Amino acid sequence: MLDQLLAGGATSLVNLVIHALIMGALVKLLLGMSGRGSGAPEFMRYTVVIVTTGSVLFAAHFAEILLWAYTYAAVGAAPPGTDLVYFAFSNYTTLGYGDILPVDHWRLLAPMTALNGIMLIGWSTALPLAQPIMLPSYSASTPKPRNSIRGGVEFLRLFEVADADHQMVDADNAHHVARSDSSLRE
Repeated sequence: MLDQLLAGGATSLVNLVIHALIMGALVKLLLGMSGRGSGAPEFMRYTVVIVTTGSVLFAAHFAEILLWAYTYAAVGAAPPGTDLVYFAFSNYTTLGYGDILPVDHWRLLAPMTALNGIMLIGWSTALPLAQPIMLPSYSASTPKPRNSIRGGVEFLRLFEVADADHQMVDADNAHHVARSDSSLRE
């Protein structure tokens, strides 16, 4: 079992590094774009960013799947004649048809692949959802909400604001709880 954990852990770690580098580059690109305006309508800029981001992330996931297929080949994890890229895709995406099973000694690699895939796919899903925050409106005439987030530094301030709001809510709730306790005693 140790050899399965080492092979799966090493492949997962390399995939994590690949994904971190890609995500870091995409975030840097997006934050750099937030300071530049262009003549194109905002929805067109946003569409280009989404399509580009999606394409880059798809390519990254495909490279990570190929790494899993290479790992399967290197350790002999699948029966002879198996399409290892298909097997890796099936595991990585948690599709798991079950038409191909790993050899008994390496059966732990399939769920490790699934865990790695679902984690990295989830991470990829978070980026497009964060893009409206990282790419604020370029229109100076659009009124901004009180706690608007503009660019990279302000993005981090979101967490400070959320924490401050949470503390205020907790203090307010404590006041209401204290008031209800005193009314019960009367």
